[in-house]
This record gives sequence, C-alpha cells and structure tokens, in this order.
Amino acid sequence: MTLNGYPMVGASNDAAASALCPNDQQTNLLAAKIASVAAEKAKKEAEARAAAQFKAKAERDSLDLEECRAELIRLKAQLQEAQDAAKDSISASATAKSTIDSLQKDVAALRTSRDELKSQLSQCISERDGRANELANMTRDRDHFSSELDRRTAELKEKTFDHLAVLMERDSVLDALKERDSDLKDRDLQLDGGGVTVRRIVWGPRDLTNDNNISQKVEHYVNNGWNIPFTNDFFGGDPDYGNRKYGSIIFCKSRRIEGWENENHSVA
Repeated sequence: MTLNGYPMVGASNDAAASALCPNDQQTNLLAAKIASVAAEKAKKEAEARAAAQFKAKAERDSLDLEECRAELIRLKAQLQEAQDAAKDSISASATAKSTIDSLQKDVAALRTSRDELKSQLSQCISERDGRANELANMTRDRDHFSSELDRRTAELKEKTFDHLAVLMERDSVLDALKERDSDLKDRDLQLDGGGVTVRRIVWGPRDLTNDNNISQKVEHYVNNGWNIPFTNDFFGGDPDYGNRKYGSIIFCKSRRIEGWENENHSVA
C-alpha cells in the first residue's frame, strides 16, 4: 500500500489495519505518511550530503589533478634537465676519458723520462766520483810536484850560489893568468933575437903545446917566415871534424899568429 506514491510502513498488514477502527486507521495512515515524508527528507538530505561530499571530493580531486599536472610538468622539466645533464655528463665523461688517456700517455712518457734521467744521474754521479778521484790524485801530484819544485828551487839557488862562486873563482884565475901573461910578455921582450920559442899552441879543443912534433913544425915555419896553415892536416887531425875551429900560437917574442878554418872536407 502506498501513500502519495510512497510505500507505507506496515503495508503488508493492510488487512489487519482495515480491521482496526476508523480512528486507529487514520492515525496509522498519518503516522505512516509522516514517517514516509521523514524518510524521503532523510534520503534527500543523505543524497545532498552525498552530492556535497562528491562535489567536495571532485573539487579536491580536481585540485589534486592540477597539482599532479604541475608536478608532472615539474618532473618533465627535471627529466629534461636530467637528460641534458646526462648528455653533458656523457660528453664530460668522454672528454675526461680522453683527458685521462692523454694523461696516462704523459705519465708513461714521464716515467720513461724519469728512468732515463735516473740513469743519466747515476752516470753523472759515477763520473763525478771518477773526477773526484782524479782530482784527488791531481791534488796529490800537485803537492808532490810543489814539494819537488821547492826542493829543486832550493837546489837551484844553492847551485846558483855555487855557480857564482865558480864564476868569481874563474874571474880570479883569469886575472891571475892575465897577470902571468903580462909578466911573461915583459920577460920575453928582454930576450935576444935568437930562435923562436913556442909558448902555447891551441887548435880547436886540443892544447898542443907539449907536442914536440907540432912545436918543431911551428918553429920551422915561423923561422922560415912561412904562414902557419891552420888546418887539420897541419895539426895532425882533430876529433871535431867539420866544425869551425880556433887556432892560436904564442911565441916567446910576443909574436901572435891566429886564424880560422872551416873544415868541411876529408882530413888525413
């Protein structure tokens, strides 16, 4: 049973309700109608609340969708940045790899150069030690030569003094000889004009004064007025063959005959 199109509570008991008294039946119908209106109102309120909740949820979902869209755009931008960064990173990685390869080659070359420099340094150290030993030897030799030079300088000074003493003695002897020769000349001037007496005969390095044969030959030449031939043949040869020689003959009457001969041929 319905009331104004709405089902009535207890409609299945229509027969029982019809059995009631008229007043009770109207009361029940009114109550049923009130209950139906209340139920409809509650239903509409529930539907309104549900619609409001749905609308609010739809608005929230719309806001969430907008936020999701904004987040998606932001994520897309981040993705693009990440992709660009990845490309840059790949390019930088390739550049870094190329740089690393180049650096590794440079390191290998530097290691080779280092090994070569170590070898050269070792060789230089060895040469330095060798030169140091040579320098030490040269220093010892220098000291030895310096000592030897000092010793020989002292000897030279001593010999120089000895030489000066010899020269002084020679000069003294020469002075004595000159004095004696002067005495001999003065004595010879007092002799008569008899035969020639040979005082001294010199030919080259030899003193022939005591050679009787040469003395007689010289006296014979002089007494006859002949010139003395200053040759090796006349004086009986000489060990200084081919050398320029000085000949000197001194007579008792202060007569002096001198001559030069350059002997450059065979001597008998």
